[in-house]
Amino acid sequence: MKALQFLQPEQRLEVHDVPWPTVSAPHDVIVRVAFAGVCGTDLHALSGHYPMSPEWTTMGHELSGLVAEVGGAVSSVAVGDRVSVNPNRGCGVCRACKLGNIHFCATQSIADCLGFYRPGGWAEAVLVHEADVHRLPAGVPLSSAALCEPISCLLHAFDLFEPLPAHGRVVVLGAGIIGLLTACLLHHRGVTDVTISEPGPARRRFVDGLRLGYRAAAPAELAAEFAALSDDQVAANGADVVIDCSGFCPAIEQAAGWLRRGGALCLFGVAPPEGRVSLSPYLLVTRELSVRGAVINPHTFPRATAMAAALGARYLDLPRLGVELFKLEQYQEAMDKLKTGEISKGMFAVNDTLE
Repeated sequence: MKALQFLQPEQRLEVHDVPWPTVSAPHDVIVRVAFAGVCGTDLHALSGHYPMSPEWTTMGHELSGLVAEVGGAVSSVAVGDRVSVNPNRGCGVCRACKLGNIHFCATQSIADCLGFYRPGGWAEAVLVHEADVHRLPAGVPLSSAALCEPISCLLHAFDLFEPLPAHGRVVVLGAGIIGLLTACLLHHRGVTDVTISEPGPARRRFVDGLRLGYRAAAPAELAAEFAALSDDQVAANGADVVIDCSGFCPAIEQAAGWLRRGGALCLFGVAPPEGRVSLSPYLLVTRELSVRGAVINPHTFPRATAMAAALGARYLDLPRLGVELFKLEQYQEAMDKLKTGEISKGMFAVNDTLE
């Protein structure tokens, strides 16, 4: 079968012929892949800035498809089921897992993530554990279901960032797919005053195209507006919440100064490991600001499949979200368009006839 594989030490991404996976354990499930996403984390890995296996690895940690084969003990899914796959799972026995923090598992989760350390979804089929496979609600297209993984991560972030004020002022940094999905989730829950800061004109147009009634602004434009206010005015009427979906350190540092008293800086974008941000301890204390990070998706994947159904075509319209479909062989075009911001996300239509 075809698989798009990456060799990180040599920075080589190539389509290879690899063996079809085989069931060898009682809880094994083979999923025939329909759609598989390309996200910012993949770009970090492709540039050598995100940990992954040093061997040839089939990438892809966001995927949907049909169950093709199951092990003898599998009971939660059956051949033919429409599913999405959670790429992260804890070992269940380490201290972090026993405390419920499976995303901090020392041996699995991020340390053994599908598509980085195990063969992932940029292939015609993938072998996963039954626990990672989630049946889709009726009516959720397989193309939309490939967004369940980023949605699950955002649901975890929202859990940590609560309470998000329905009538407060929210600023989102970045209009890549994570920023756009954040906007959709905010709108779905009734938040009305949202501004998305995004330097790319194409991505600002994606915000407008979603018809949420939210404002898309260039960072310099937004910065000038806050700079025109006095410190007292910002402290009284600044943003209630800033949600970073960019991982761009200068933007994070600047936006921290836009928060009102009692405001919260929520970090979700993945900054480079060497990135640094300078925050004023004086502002943190006198405005009682809070800073919180969020990583991946512990315990939220089942809710993500339900949320995909709830969001429906109103929010998960791929063209309006700036998502473009590609064949595996078009990987270079997909990466180039994603890097330049021409699209918000690339998605491989590995076998779109399964839809």
